[in-house]
Parts: sequence; structure tokens; C-alpha cells
Amino acid sequence: MGYDLLILGGGSAGTSAAIEGARMGARVGVINDGPIGGTCVNVGCVPSKYLLKVAGLLKSDDYPGVKFSAHVKDFPALMKGLSRLVKRYRKEKYVDVLARNGVDVIVGRGRLISPKRVLVGDREVEGGAVVIATGSSPNVPEVEGIDSVPYLTNRNLFSLRELPSHLIVLGGGYVAVEMAQAFRRFGSKVTVVQRSKRLLSREDRDVSAEIEGILRDEGVNVLTGKFPERVEGREGDIRVTFGDGTNIEGSHLLIATGRRGNTGDMGLEEVGIETYGNGFVKVNGRMETSVPGVYAAGDVTGPPMFVYVAAREGKVAALNALTGSGLTVNYGAVPFVIFTHPQVAGVGPTERELQMRGTTYEKVVLPASEVPAEGIHPESRGFIKVLRGTDGRLLSVRAVMRNAGEMIMTTTVALATGMTVKDITDLFFPYLAHTEGLRLTALAFDRDVEDMSCCAG
Repeated sequence: MGYDLLILGGGSAGTSAAIEGARMGARVGVINDGPIGGTCVNVGCVPSKYLLKVAGLLKSDDYPGVKFSAHVKDFPALMKGLSRLVKRYRKEKYVDVLARNGVDVIVGRGRLISPKRVLVGDREVEGGAVVIATGSSPNVPEVEGIDSVPYLTNRNLFSLRELPSHLIVLGGGYVAVEMAQAFRRFGSKVTVVQRSKRLLSREDRDVSAEIEGILRDEGVNVLTGKFPERVEGREGDIRVTFGDGTNIEGSHLLIATGRRGNTGDMGLEEVGIETYGNGFVKVNGRMETSVPGVYAAGDVTGPPMFVYVAAREGKVAALNALTGSGLTVNYGAVPFVIFTHPQVAGVGPTERELQMRGTTYEKVVLPASEVPAEGIHPESRGFIKVLRGTDGRLLSVRAVMRNAGEMIMTTTVALATGMTVKDITDLFFPYLAHTEGLRLTALAFDRDVEDMSCCAG
């Protein structure tokens, strides 16, 4: 007996699709060949934010008369705590949820042999509709010797039981800057090597510069405009050599140079499913692939690769696969957060993207120190940047600030609903909450913040 909906992959997108299908009364099967829950719960969001939370506790502002001090006393114990948390979330949010919804989990790797049939080992499984949600994996760059050294990626970083004495990080994106700061605060020497001329190269230069300055001030060695020509060594003793003959030596090498879709040896080409870039599946706005009746969702379809986007895509894919309703995913207001200290958060296009589109805009940049919630801290880093169109409509926001991630959802709602900057200034924002910074920045388009009272009217 076949399934109404067959899903390849048991991560966030696959689980979301499965639950939605089950709620509709469909018979749902999930084919999964790794730990259920995919990247986020096992080797992504959950373990990384656990470490970042600890890292945040290790550095505090010193108030007059008060001195804070903390350090990692037992790194193996810290990592065992991480492992327990991952196991709990995996069971409670994936294994148990799928079971309660009557979803069958088929263990193994699926290979499409037709648009409605999947081979798992020597077993053929049939589905009325198929959703590919196999996620992504680290993209390992082609560097001489890379296959001969014991490098780390997000897949094995969180299994460490020994604190690196010197962690070398290849890459300058979200994972690279988060883990660089965390391990520096844990006590490791850290060197970040980035191919482009700045970290977070997809963001505007002011965001990149702020984060790079913060990392450097905390003792992270940042090398930009460089990339390895060769790597060599063994566990605990790795050498990275550059084209100019210079080299650095460290105990551990972390590769954080992007992602690639998990589509290898899945029979996609034989079935006629098109891919692009680093093995990502092409989909239309309805999450349907180039083969009618076969859908894809989550990281396997490429950017934006966020767990909350994957979950929405999985739901939409399942609804369209089962009902043909033609629902689409609106990517017009997708927020992001980088959980460094301070955080980086944003929603909407960068200045560079607006310029490439030929969009005329105005901007205001407010130092974080002008936000009362920041002003109560002896040390304040960062800023809030708001962009508006010539019609006054909110276009984009970037924030480098404590609790920027909590603030950005207010901005996301404002952007999604087409609010103007003036609309934002007319709302009530609680005093001494970081989200008040959004209103203050909006007011600064027409007023000097220095001339405002603490609760600007």
C-alpha cells in the first residue's frame, strides 16, 4: 500500500510537510537516513545557540564597583550538556511529534526511480506526491590536502570533547563569526580566514566593519582577502599555507564556507528534476520542481536557508502536493539574526541590493548608545540603520545591538504590512526595551535625537 504523501528527509521542512499532510488526513511516510530533525536540532541552530548563550555569559560589562569574572571550568561537561539538550529536542520536537501524528518513518536513503516511486535499500515505496526535503551539507572548498586533514564542520564541531588551543576558521559568514567569538570566549586562540575582503560579505560594509571590529577587540585574529593554497597535518597540529608562502598553525580547522544541497545519488537527473549551483533543487513559487507532482522544500532548494523558512516551505509544499491549491511562499519580509554578542539582525534588502535595483532611498543610522536600553550599559557597541523609500515606506532595517534579534520582529511586521516610517513613529514602544530603538531611528529622519527627551513624544 502506498502513501498519499511521501517525503524524503526528516528535518524541519520534511517534518513540517509531514505534519501538515497528516492533519489533512493523508497517509504520510518520511524517508530519512540520518538523525531525525536534520541540521537545525542536531548540528545547527540548537547546539550553536547553546554555546553562544554560554559565551555571552563569559563576558559582561563592568559597572562601577562591580567586577564580573567567569571562565569555562570543564569543557567536556559543557559539551555533554549540549548533547543532552540536542537529544531532548530531537525526541520531543521530531520523533514524538511525528509519532503522535501517525507518520511512518522509514529509515534509509531514498532514491527516486520515478516521480512517484522511491527506492529505499531493496524496497520500493510509492507516493501519490513526493516532497524532497533532504537539506544541505557543508560545502568543502577545493584546497590541496584538505582530504588528508581531520577538519571540523558543523557536523562534528558539536561533538568536540577537548577545547581547541587554536581554532582556525575558514569562512566569514554566520557560522564562522558566531563560532569564532564563542570559542575565543571559551579560551581558544582563534584565527578567521576569509576569501573576500571583509566578513559577512553579503551584508553592507558598515555591518561587516562593526562585527569585524568587535571580533578583533576580543582577540580574534581576522585575515581577509586570503584563502589557503594548501593544508596539512594531523589532529592537534594543522598547518594552513597561503599563496604568498606564509602560513598559520593551529590545533583544529573549522570549515564554514557555505552549503550544498543534499541531492547526490538521488536519481534526480534520471527523473528529470533540475538542479542549480551547489546541487540545489530548482522550484517554482509553489515549491514544485521541474517534474509535475514532485515538490521540494527547505535548504535543499537553496537560500534563504533558515529553519523557519524551511518549515513554511514544507507546509506549502505539502498543501500544494495534496490539494493543488497553488499556494506560494512570500519571501518579502524574511528576518535573520546572527547570534554574536552584540547580535546582528535585519530584514529587507541591503543598501547594495537597493542600489543595484535602482531604488532611491534615504537612511538614518542611530548609534546603539542613543537607545536608552543600551545606555544603561557601561559599554555599548553597534547601531540601528533604517532605510525608507521616497514615499516614506519602510524598506529595510539592520541592527547591531544587544537583543537585536528580539527587536527585528517588530520591523518584520512593519515591513510585511507596508508601514511607513511615520507609522512607526506613531506607535507606542515600551521605554527601556531595545525595540524602542526602531522608533527612535525612525524619528531621526526628521528630528535630531540629541534634542529629544528620554521618552520622545
